[in-house]
Amino acid sequence: MPSPRDTRVDAFFRDEWAPISLTHPRDVHFNTFTSPLIQPLTVVKNLRNPLDPSTPVGVPRPQPESHMQAVNQGRQHEYVLFASPSALAFGATPGARLKVSLLFGAFDEYARHGLRTFFAGLSDRVLVYIPGIEATASTGNQAWGIGITTAMVRDLLTTVLPTFNGTLTIDTVAGYSTGHRGVNGTVNNGFIPLGAIKRLIFYDALFFGDQPQLPSGVSPPPQPPGVSVPSAGSPRNTWRMLNAVRAANPSVQIVTYEVTEPGGTPRDGGLLRADVPAAGLINLKLRQAALMALVLARVIRSGIDDGYFARTAAPAIAALSDSLPGRGTLASTSATGGGATSGTLEGWGLSNALGVAGAVASSSTGLTLIQSHRLVGWGVPSLGDMMHDGFMQEFGWEFLAG
Repeated sequence: MPSPRDTRVDAFFRDEWAPISLTHPRDVHFNTFTSPLIQPLTVVKNLRNPLDPSTPVGVPRPQPESHMQAVNQGRQHEYVLFASPSALAFGATPGARLKVSLLFGAFDEYARHGLRTFFAGLSDRVLVYIPGIEATASTGNQAWGIGITTAMVRDLLTTVLPTFNGTLTIDTVAGYSTGHRGVNGTVNNGFIPLGAIKRLIFYDALFFGDQPQLPSGVSPPPQPPGVSVPSAGSPRNTWRMLNAVRAANPSVQIVTYEVTEPGGTPRDGGLLRADVPAAGLINLKLRQAALMALVLARVIRSGIDDGYFARTAAPAIAALSDSLPGRGTLASTSATGGGATSGTLEGWGLSNALGVAGAVASSSTGLTLIQSHRLVGWGVPSLGDMMHDGFMQEFGWEFLAG
């Protein structure tokens, strides 16, 4: 029986299995992007968090994470950069201009969600992943944001490409789950050039941003129309972040994946908690059955393929998994369907209606298997959490990868 996967070196999906024969200590598959024979592609560095009030920084920091308890200050965190071989080759040319996608997350989503596959064919873009701290995974049950500066991004790249002398443009910034704290802190402290941001993505992570408090002498922004009212005294950090990016680049594209309720994108009386444009809202709550079936089928199939259990453990879900489109080929909505080769989530759900219904009816069985074998890298407690955790493995290609 295989042991639980390592969230940094093992493959969570068949399309990321390393094409090498190695004896694996956990009887699963090494990840093609992190296996011992294919380094360096993924760079991991332990660095101090510039949002930590105890971290010396060489740039102004008007709003550090001042609510951090002293016991949580002074730590280093794992920052990750992934560059494809062609991006490294391009970056080695004189004066190369590389684009950067920043993803602020919770823990190891770049591996658990199989996101590097979506960047593997890109020659002019790299992925930088910044972790987050959930309250349940910290000392003192406290959450806080982890930020990044432009200098830190260059440091990550030159670790693997010391000769790089070109330009890095951070044009895509995304927050998944608790990663919204890092997005807010990085933008509101001006750690990166805001005018270069062409795309801002909320991955089920649309909150008021109630921590940290505002800098001295700064007032919260006014209440946007059509947005729910925060608690009294909220600094409204997400609104401040949005206003700052829009002011620097009025044409910025803002994309919001709405997946769970209350979860990562709560609605209060039908209203969202920030004034994101309706044109960029991808409301997957309207496709809950198809999304649940898709996520369960993908993860359960990964368990079958890695030998954790047989198809008979979840026959309805296993049967649907035979009709899975390739990851990165299915669009979340018709609005993003132009680059998809397998249609849309809605179309896939209609074409496989009986299989979807069978998978949803077996969802508790599927969740138990996922929990007991830690198939997503942690003991996901509920189906809602599984939806929140699983949608990016399907749709992270749409905007994050340029």
